[in-house]
Amino acid sequence: TLAQIFSALGNGSTLALGSILAVDLSGNEAFAGTTTTALTLAPALLAVPLSALAVRHGRRTALTAGLAAATLGTALIVGATVWRLFPLLLLGAFLVGVASAVNLQARFAATDLARPEHRGRDLSLVVWAVTIGAVAGPNMVVPGAALSRLVGLPVEAGPFLISGAGMVLGAVLLQVGLRPDPLLLRQALDAAPSTAPSVPAAAGRAVTARPSVRDGWGAVRGSTRARAALTVLLAAHTA
Repeated sequence: TLAQIFSALGNGSTLALGSILAVDLSGNEAFAGTTTTALTLAPALLAVPLSALAVRHGRRTALTAGLAAATLGTALIVGATVWRLFPLLLLGAFLVGVASAVNLQARFAATDLARPEHRGRDLSLVVWAVTIGAVAGPNMVVPGAALSRLVGLPVEAGPFLISGAGMVLGAVLLQVGLRPDPLLLRQALDAAPSTAPSVPAAAGRAVTARPSVRDGWGAVRGSTRARAALTVLLAAHTA
């Protein structure tokens, strides 16, 4: 939960300042929405690869890898403000958007080992924590400007310095605190009846059959509820 509060800072800052920076660096108001587009494309394109990484190597590896990419994104946005490079801004915004995929998948980390009667509550706590970071992000403008003046950078860079620091802290919290890895342990527990007792927990690796992307789409197509949920999500995002 704490990691999600800090990791959501970058998206809030980029949403708040991205359009202004896009117009400023491109010199064209028609490009005002490009940073938001980049933020949205990243989780759309990388959600499945991050999920596959989690299945193979655990939640901790997938989530921290995503936050590392997002941290690099904040650094690129800072560089874009210094060197006045619009393409670098878009690349940075895309990488910052990876944090959105991380925040979405962190919900599943909260439910991997949750008791059935507490699963909804645990998931809701993570969603609520992300909201705190998303709301706090845009409010980093004033302290960020002060930080920029202190280190001699453009005032627009400051909020992204704070966001990057928050993502680094979030990644450290995940690396230190997300032990044992909830997904790998869940897989080991699920496989325990059919495997030797010494294998699952000691190895720290998945021992169940790993589902493929094709299996996932097959499960969605075979479930009326899943198809309805997907339809509603698509409609909501389109609106």
